[in-house]
Amino acid sequence: MRLVYNYQFKAECKVVFTANQGVRGGKIIELKKTVDAAVEKSPSVKNVFVYKRTDNVFNLNKERDVVMDDVNIILDNIRNSIILLYEL
Repeated sequence: MRLVYNYQFKAECKVVFTANQGVRGGKIIELKKTVDAAVEKSPSVKNVFVYKRTDNVFNLNKERDVVMDDVNIILDNIRNSIILLYEL
C-alpha cells in the first residue's frame, strides 16, 4: 500500500485505474482494497475506475468509483447514437 500511496501522492493523481482483484498462482489479491487505502490518504484522487477481473463482491464508493462495465455501456450507447446521426 505504501508504494501505491507514494506514487499517487507525488504525482497528485486525479484518476486511478485498477481491478477489483487479481489472481496469481491461484491466490486472490485484493487490488481494490489496496487502492482504497491509498486513496484515503490522497485527496487529489477524484475517481477510481475499476475493472471487474473476478465476479467477487467488492466495496464501491458511489461518489468516486466507476465500474468499467458501466463505462463500456455508456460508450456503446454514445457510439450507437453517433452512427444513427451519421446515417440520417
